Amino acid sequence: MSKKSSASKTSWSLLIEEMMQTDKWANYSPRYQADLEEVFEDLVEKIAKADVARLTQTDIYDAMDKNRHRVRFANYIPTAISMLSKLTGHGQRCTG
Repeated sequence: MSKKSSASKTSWSLLIEEMMQTDKWANYSPRYQADLEEVFEDLVEKIAKADVARLTQTDIYDAMDKNRHRVRFANYIPTAISMLSKLTGHGQRCTG
């Protein structure tokens, strides 16, 4: 596995870049992409270099709670994280 490939499996920012280059991403509607991009930008701002495997369900619920004033955004947080986690094989590894 290359260094970039290895990093993309543990870094949120590189994982987001990887996601946005997939055929699956290209097939999403512009509205869905925009909603997810907003969450991705927030993830990059807050936890870009954090290890993907270290995120817990509690972290996700805390992020949703902190954004409860933006309901649509808050609801997309677990969707975006799940989507990214599936690229790493960590899809169900979040623990509380």
